[in-house]
Amino acid sequence: MGTIVILVIVVIGLLLLVGWHARTFAYRCRNCGSEFAIRILTDLVSPHGPGRGGGWKFLRCPQCGHWTRAFVVRKSEMGRD
Repeated sequence: MGTIVILVIVVIGLLLLVGWHARTFAYRCRNCGSEFAIRILTDLVSPHGPGRGGGWKFLRCPQCGHWTRAFVVRKSEMGRD
């Protein structure tokens, strides 16, 4: 019974963390430079990794349609060059 409670707490914590990340961060396409936000489920299941100056996720750009390692940007920085 204790294992189930711990598992539920971990899953809820993970969902809260991923929800915060999806609301706070967006991604920049390496191909066209377009910046875009993603859904919580996409944020949870997409392949990702570390990188210089921030992380990346393997995503399909909604602007150009290419699959690429999109770089993480803060949503408050979207639109800035």
